[in-house]
Amino acid sequence: MRNNIEVEILKRTESDKGRTQLSELFKLMKQYIDDNKLTDDDIPVLVVDFDAHKDNPNFIDEIKAIEAYGIKVFGNSPCFELWLILHIENALNTYILPNKTAIYHDDKISNVHTFTSSLASKILGFNTKYLIKPEILSGIYHAIDQSTELENDLYKLNKDIGTNLQFLIKEILRDERFTNDNN
Repeated sequence: MRNNIEVEILKRTESDKGRTQLSELFKLMKQYIDDNKLTDDDIPVLVVDFDAHKDNPNFIDEIKAIEAYGIKVFGNSPCFELWLILHIENALNTYILPNKTAIYHDDKISNVHTFTSSLASKILGFNTKYLIKPEILSGIYHAIDQSTELENDLYKLNKDIGTNLQFLIKEILRDERFTNDNN
């Protein structure tokens, strides 16, 4: 928790593994909200990788159902590693756009990595499947700026590479609880 902003990563049980469809994640979020008696000051947020939703014909309807419940939805297409790569200066033109098709398809290339996670691990110098080094945060404004050149419409993130995570980060950065030095 920092300045009254608390990030709670939902604990996933063995039976939750593989539940990556929006409808399943929505059930998990509703259960969390019901169990934790959120207040009006709480803002439930669901951050999703949209790689599993490329062929989901109900994608937009499921997003709208989640939003109607008061949950904000943010995500990356195809995966979080795209957001990590964006933290590198000029990553968009150097790594992302030249590999746009391969990033979108994000094929599994080893027992551990997809194309994008392998690319991110090589660029960043650490295995993004097991570790995210805090130093990467120094590139947050690169990520915010470069992300605007990719798809950022939530309802289109299952059809193109992109992210709308920059909107969540900007919301946190401008939140008075974050900028208020008296807390």
